Amino acid sequence: MDRKQFLKLLGTSVATGFLVRSFEPKQAAAMGLTALQFSGTTLADWKTVLGDGLWTAPNQVPVNNADIQTDQTSTKSILRANISQRGVMAHNITYKSLIDQDLFEYIHTTSYEFRLPYIPQTNSGIQNAQTFEGGFFIWDGSQTQLDYGCAFQWVLNPWMSTFGTVYSWSSDGATQGWIPCGFLQPDTNWHQYQMMVDYHNQTCRLTIDQTSIPICFTATPKVGWGTETAARFQTEIISIWPGNTSIAPSHAVEIRNWNWNLQPYT
Repeated sequence: MDRKQFLKLLGTSVATGFLVRSFEPKQAAAMGLTALQFSGTTLADWKTVLGDGLWTAPNQVPVNNADIQTDQTSTKSILRANISQRGVMAHNITYKSLIDQDLFEYIHTTSYEFRLPYIPQTNSGIQNAQTFEGGFFIWDGSQTQLDYGCAFQWVLNPWMSTFGTVYSWSSDGATQGWIPCGFLQPDTNWHQYQMMVDYHNQTCRLTIDQTSIPICFTATPKVGWGTETAARFQTEIISIWPGNTSIAPSHAVEIRNWNWNLQPYT
């Protein structure tokens, strides 16, 4: 599905018969693998890139890197999109990555706290939102050329009937899209996110504020990616769709206290 139609509702769940890489379960000790942990108060060592959830109104300069940034304070990071409030929809992806051939030999558990600094409203003025998103993926560049993992999307456009709905990314390597899986009332409270990805058992688990939300384990093909094995822990925001207007609100989400735990299979 084209990302410009990323809010289109699907009526079917993900298939589980997609291609998997070959592997033989091994004892972690025999492979020399031990548990690993990465953490931080802010996203200071993460990368920020422009995503593909983009729109440019007529007579506007196309969306570019100047439309997004991730600010750092001593206690939190702030993802920003459409920072100049132009007639565009901008997509900020901020992520941390690891490259290692043994990444499929771990169960990955990631977490952070997130907060909206404002409540999206139809009369909110200079700040408004399309989505907040997050996920975890492992790219298999050496065998299947598929990106395995899971992602969620929280709809924050106050003009949409799905305002507050949480969606799961669904992809079996052939068909893909977003399906509804839960609801979180938009507010300005801090919320706790945690996601577990278990490749060997092809399962994912998502919890927000200790509430479990069903989510799909997925495999998504990518074109032009490398031959490495690479994992990505990512968080994303998309600013509100502006239609044909020359100005549009900016969007921001605050993140703090992230963790990434890698537990080897035994």
